[in-house]
Amino acid sequence: MTPTPAGVELLAAAVTYTRSALAAVTLDDLARPTPCADWCLADLLAHLDDALDAFTEAAGGRVWLSPASPALLVRPVATADDLRAKTRDLVEAWDRPVPVVEVGGAALPATTVVLAAALEVAVHGNDVARSVRRPPAPGLRRLPDPLARGLVGAAHALAPADDRAGRFGPRLDVPPGAGDSERLLAHLGRETGAPPD
Repeated sequence: MTPTPAGVELLAAAVTYTRSALAAVTLDDLARPTPCADWCLADLLAHLDDALDAFTEAAGGRVWLSPASPALLVRPVATADDLRAKTRDLVEAWDRPVPVVEVGGAALPATTVVLAAALEVAVHGNDVARSVRRPPAPGLRRLPDPLARGLVGAAHALAPADDRAGRFGPRLDVPPGAGDSERLLAHLGRETGAPPD
């Protein structure tokens, strides 16, 4: 099944948000903590680099899995710029996707993969935005509610509360009246209070 325009539009919105967060990264931010347990910002950027490569590759119909984890980034400020370019490449790749993506011998609907990409990019964009000292563009310290609203279904399907497998923290409670961003992030085990220091 070829990804729906809505799935690709969600990916484009996630990329727009994450590009703003990446634009705020400085060399001084690299050792800062992130909402990802045990990861500093440099670790998170290395993970995002690997994820962007994999999801861009997926648009071609296959992802080659590698047992090695990505190395820590050596040139963080330049790499943040490189990651911004990779996000653009990711959206362009999904303009001409195949209907099925082979990942580790399993065939997945491309719609599922593009939604996973949108979720990964958006949530890690939020992680970056919360980790930098200098906030991204005004109002972008946290995930925008319209983007979060579009990703809720994917989050529940791809990260059900009973199947986290170390990918996400346990689901957190949200206060009554919480917005879509807080609900999405809490479902994925992310605190939504003040950014870490």
